[in-house]
Amino acid sequence: MKRYRMMYRANTGEEIMFEPTGIELLDYQSLLSSKDEGKVNVKFIIDPMTFIFNNEHLSPNTVSMTGWKSPEKHSIYALTIGGWKPFLFLDDSLPIIVDRNIIDAMKKILKNSEHLKDRKWWFDTHNNTGLIFNPLLYAMENNQKKAPSFQEFCAQYDEACSIITRYSSSYRVITHSKEDYWNIYEHVVKKYHSFLEREIQFLCEVVPIIVKTIPSNKLPNIARDIKGKAIIFDVKERLSCFAVLDLLYEDTSSGKSSHSRKLLKPKENYSEDDAYNALSDLINLEVLLQYSRLDKHVFFCTADFHLAAFWVALGVKKVTYTKNKFHTEIDGENLFARANPSEKLKILE
Repeated sequence: MKRYRMMYRANTGEEIMFEPTGIELLDYQSLLSSKDEGKVNVKFIIDPMTFIFNNEHLSPNTVSMTGWKSPEKHSIYALTIGGWKPFLFLDDSLPIIVDRNIIDAMKKILKNSEHLKDRKWWFDTHNNTGLIFNPLLYAMENNQKKAPSFQEFCAQYDEACSIITRYSSSYRVITHSKEDYWNIYEHVVKKYHSFLEREIQFLCEVVPIIVKTIPSNKLPNIARDIKGKAIIFDVKERLSCFAVLDLLYEDTSSGKSSHSRKLLKPKENYSEDDAYNALSDLINLEVLLQYSRLDKHVFFCTADFHLAAFWVALGVKKVTYTKNKFHTEIDGENLFARANPSEKLKILE
């Protein structure tokens, strides 16, 4: 994390300056607060030390700050297992995965320095930190609803690297040998696109059923049918299945739509194009899950608030890989709004 000097004030009013080494991960409610109020409660991590003020001995490992507010609105979210943090507080020693909207924002800002003023402010907080970017997700996308060719993948990866390093000379990017590119293409890109056809079919079958709010007494049966179809299409462990079930149990009484509705964009004539567009966002989180199995400290950055909110609401606890399949353990505390405790258990089992 970029080092900042902060001030600690004791009960006596005495003050001392310190440099935090990081912040604790933020939760779902803090994400909503960042959107609605522009403020978050931050708990800074500091090196063990003892402050002595007029016989008051303090040895904190953390220092809390209530209502921290950035000069610009929160528009870039850094996601990881267990929560999120503002882009400003990323550790510059760890690579971050970024999606297409992050790199596209850099491209637009390069053409017009006044464009996307809020995102420019966040990007520029790391102008001299040497932040490390992994642009894999930019290279994985294809408008033809299929995996890009190997040549297209390499070209898009190189394009992303060029945009990032042109934006800031201190930014660093992860580059690969041709052999490594091929291994990533075979084991990551083609693997994820191999799920696409099944997930598109799954969404096209189930989403039209849940466009409108379902009466509460019918929810368990429809949830069971959806999970049955998820098993048939072998997508029960995919995030698209969780998003569909969250949409099924959406509570519209407050007048607000769920994050899953914003991602899936349901309608009665739901098409393969609609399904593909939704999955192109969710696949970013699937990649984060895969990387998290290898490194629990990995972060994925996006400017999509609803994608970030869906991830944090999932409450991912652990990712395991057995019998050639991923298993994601979530608490789902902030999803499935109308599900009672027994229904939620069945959804998560």
